[in-house]
Amino acid sequence: MGNEVSGSLPAIISMRLLGAMESISTARTYEEIFRRLNSAARALLSADSAALIRQEGDVCLCIDEDAFNPLWIARSFPIDACLSGLSIASNEKVIVHDISQDERTLNTIYEGTFVRAVSVVPLSSLGLSAIGFYWAKPHTPTDNELEMVEVLGRVASTTLSLLTENTRAALAQRDAELARDELRHRLKNAYASAIGVASLTLPTEMASKYAGRVRALVSTYDAIDGPGSALAPQQLGTCIANALSPYQRGPDVPISLDGPIVALKGDAIGAIGLLMNEFATNSIKYGALSSEAGRIAVSWRTNEAGMVMTWAERDGPPVDVSGPPSEGSRLLRRIAERYLRGRIDCRPAIEGMEWLVEMQTGFFTSH
Repeated sequence: MGNEVSGSLPAIISMRLLGAMESISTARTYEEIFRRLNSAARALLSADSAALIRQEGDVCLCIDEDAFNPLWIARSFPIDACLSGLSIASNEKVIVHDISQDERTLNTIYEGTFVRAVSVVPLSSLGLSAIGFYWAKPHTPTDNELEMVEVLGRVASTTLSLLTENTRAALAQRDAELARDELRHRLKNAYASAIGVASLTLPTEMASKYAGRVRALVSTYDAIDGPGSALAPQQLGTCIANALSPYQRGPDVPISLDGPIVALKGDAIGAIGLLMNEFATNSIKYGALSSEAGRIAVSWRTNEAGMVMTWAERDGPPVDVSGPPSEGSRLLRRIAERYLRGRIDCRPAIEGMEWLVEMQTGFFTSH
């Protein structure tokens, strides 16, 4: 319909129609859609006034008016006593070339106004509504002009539908964020309760270590799901330092970090935090962190395929890896494969255990 109408009109009118369609389709509020529809339709028909009418019960209410001297805005009329009501009820156009010669306008609505000609186009695509045009002289719009109004009505209807869906999506996202905030609050309360129970039931030193590890988990959780986490990638060095901070033994710094500046994305933030906690837990049980002299060196390097991170233990007790993989080892592999789309290898060394973690390029950006 739109192409046929445009093809039969002079080029300047066609350009006006296209411009009006674009203007309406880019509106971002209901009020702006109505205002642009009304203004564009009035200009296309060279009317002296245009009013967007909506049926509310048994009356017609003007919800927008484009005119130098508005007549109808916020006014309502009985649906059976006005041309807009007739058009909405019949879903047909109402054309009055000269109100003084048409029995349908033999009432007082137009007395004392400039109006001498009226045309009303029902906009069924917008529900129970219509748009009325008013001229100061007798006038009859062409069929092409009225078809253009219907085209604009369909564009407005589509834009309203999209805006409604976007509004619903925004409200749903807001509700989801509120629910997530509530869950985050409850989880942190649960972590705090766990620390409190530990302080009451465990020896002081053990309770302190336990609390440190719980706080490391909280830090990892905040990196994954904290406010703004979806927008701001976290540096790999910061992520590792946060996860391993409870395992540092005072100023002698048994854990060292070395690598370029790398920003982690999405799931990689949580995955690295979980890997570090699991590495450190295993090291405390069996590796370098179980010894006063033990040291840990975490390093990472990027290449064309992605990144390789190394966890190297030094000056710890010998580690026996001859048996079947432990549950901790299986967990490490699952984390690397599922969340980093990479792999992890264990490489026993003379000085202690080494783990190599490979990560694909899509999970980080290097600087």
